[in-house]
Amino acid sequence: MMKPSRFFCTLLTVISMLAGSGCGVVGTRYRIESPLQASEVKKISPGKTTRREVLDLFGPPAAIARRGQEIVTVPVPGIRKESSQQVQADTFFALFSAYAPNDSHVIYYYWRAEMRETHGVILGAMGTLGKLSVDKLWVLIDERTGVVVDYVFREE
Repeated sequence: MMKPSRFFCTLLTVISMLAGSGCGVVGTRYRIESPLQASEVKKISPGKTTRREVLDLFGPPAAIARRGQEIVTVPVPGIRKESSQQVQADTFFALFSAYAPNDSHVIYYYWRAEMRETHGVILGAMGTLGKLSVDKLWVLIDERTGVVVDYVFREE
């Protein structure tokens, strides 16, 4: 038979081992502005919606593209600083090639990003899973009339 003091020491050791090798999950979310809502994007009506209405819905764009210019894309803060790059604005205009964009057209570019991470510990092993969601919206506007010609919305 085990002595009471030895029994309690053994019991305390077993409990501390089980507690130290338990399981736990913690989730975090990083958001860069509010996500673009598909319901808000659907309010854009080509040929009817004005530039002012686009600004009221989404605020100032991340970039305004004009033909022949270069745009510097902004990196996702806290995720990859080296992701900033220069893009030819004509790349954005290729999305609207069916409309034969001209010098009176501009593109308002919007993007929102959200990073979700789940950190876990299972029996002493640690792990992290992450998911990056990026919404992008390009709105082609005729500057002469101030009216939306068309738009492209992508959820990635």
